Amino acid sequence: MKQQRIRTACGAARPGVARVARVAILLAFGLGSVGGAVAMPQSFNYHGTPLLSGGVSEEERDQMRGELGPYNVWLAFVERDTGNYVAGVKVSVIDDKGNALVDTVADGPWLLAQLPPGHYTVRTSDGEEQSITAGAGTRAMTILRLPRQP
Repeated sequence: MKQQRIRTACGAARPGVARVARVAILLAFGLGSVGGAVAMPQSFNYHGTPLLSGGVSEEERDQMRGELGPYNVWLAFVERDTGNYVAGVKVSVIDDKGNALVDTVADGPWLLAQLPPGHYTVRTSDGEEQSITAGAGTRAMTILRLPRQP
């Protein structure tokens, strides 16, 4: 499945700290738009792991923020060079024993998961990899910066 780029409302990202701050602000406030796209987040299970995927439209991100409660992992997918949201990312979340607790294609730039407390590796099909720690009563938020798509 081909990844889709989604422009943020603030235009192209600036290098360094400004980019990190801008992405954090975009994620916190859900700024961005996709012309005319109206979709709802998709809730599903992967082998017993509750997931919520979406965030293409501002309305969808608002709805997802309202459903954050049980999810302790929040993944966001953006283009490395621009900070634009990316949808259609193949992502896996692997535990310390090598088991995939999540292996799916995200329907939007956000993927929420309810994982048992522990240490995990998040991998995308683009080869990006990050370590996360999921806890009880806390939420790990990870921004995966992906190569620009043609």
